[in-house]
Amino acid sequence: MAKSWIDDAWLRDAVDRDGNRIPPTAAMRRAAGADPEKAKKTIPPEHRTARYGKGSRWVVYWNAPDGRRRKAFRSRADAEAFRAGMEDDLRSGRYIDPRGGERTVADAYREWIGTLVNIKESTAASYESAYRTTIGPKWAGTPLGAIDRSMVTAWVRDLLDGNAPGPLKGPLAASTVTQRLFVLTMILDHAVRMRLIPANPASGIRVRATPSTRVRYLTADQIRRTADAAETLVSPHGRRIGSRRDRTMILLLAYTGMRDGELAALRVGDVRYRSRRIHITKTVTLQRDGRLGEGTPKNGKSRRVPIPGFLIRDLRELTDGRPADAYLFANAKGGRIHIGSWVRRIWHPALAAAGIRETPQARVTVHALRHSYTSMAIAAGADPKTLQTILGHSSARITLDLYADLWPDRMDQVSDRIAETFAPPSPAMSPKCPPNGPDGGGDPSGTA
Repeated sequence: MAKSWIDDAWLRDAVDRDGNRIPPTAAMRRAAGADPEKAKKTIPPEHRTARYGKGSRWVVYWNAPDGRRRKAFRSRADAEAFRAGMEDDLRSGRYIDPRGGERTVADAYREWIGTLVNIKESTAASYESAYRTTIGPKWAGTPLGAIDRSMVTAWVRDLLDGNAPGPLKGPLAASTVTQRLFVLTMILDHAVRMRLIPANPASGIRVRATPSTRVRYLTADQIRRTADAAETLVSPHGRRIGSRRDRTMILLLAYTGMRDGELAALRVGDVRYRSRRIHITKTVTLQRDGRLGEGTPKNGKSRRVPIPGFLIRDLRELTDGRPADAYLFANAKGGRIHIGSWVRRIWHPALAAAGIRETPQARVTVHALRHSYTSMAIAAGADPKTLQTILGHSSARITLDLYADLWPDRMDQVSDRIAETFAPPSPAMSPKCPPNGPDGGGDPSGTA
């Protein structure tokens, strides 16, 4: 089958009584091209199409990877030139749909999200949220071919500065903007794979760090004060709303490094006192229907984290006499605690009561406890591989990239230790090397 061909939209083959096809003569073709209205009187009706004399005459057809395509031209020369280039692109694998750039980002997004069949529900939900809140409001109706690198860079800057369209108000953290850019990049990568555009204009763009994205750590004293405040919190009307459970939640997050979603999904049976470990096998995730559910931890791997000895008694108060499948931190009805509600009702008021200052632009999130654990673990001598295992990172490189500034500069200590252990004898102590030089004398000339 031909990859491409040219069709005359004005003239056609006639068919005689015996069914034989009779093509238009060269004279007919020339006359139609010179003056179609005048030639109409000399060209028989059976050779004229319904489109004779109307619009572009020459139509290039080609078999694209996703179906047949067509493009019309007024001159035969232009059609021939286009067909030649199209044939070359089809043979070499460089083919790009000429009309692909007219498709919108919304079109590409719908196709791309439909291809994601082997990812976690929570991952798909995060992609859909990113599109709904930031990507769609900016790019949904934009033709793919109209997007260039400068437009994407300007959008990233607007997200960081709080000027981008969408329901999210105020500046976004660099990590959030990076995730949004990542989703847009994957959508445009899909458009490239589908041969809609030749290259991805978002590829290689990096998000600059901002002061608001600096990792926040709490000291051991701040953690203690916040935990104590959480236990004794009272409402504005004097009703006690804090409890010992809230204190234990804060301490457990701060001294195990687990994520808040992992803590909310813990069961009583996940606490193993004999090995002094907590088994993390599930986490709370956002599903594609917008509801909260449970799935495997981030990176799809379960892990075990060590329990500090001083928390054993507090944990026993929560586990003793309860069934293994009960939630460790249950709500009043015995169901899973809602971390978002707990953060609003307990966490932020406890921070305020502990004297830890927050602003609308710089809130101290629960995730700060995970960062704080990492800070204390590194100070206690934890190596990157051990910390990676405890934190549940997919690789030690991620741990190092996130917390490289916390490891102390020990270059001089390493250098001194190597010198003490492995350095060769000094020249002054070597019997093969006289103390004053290679010739045995202090003066290379040999004079006194």
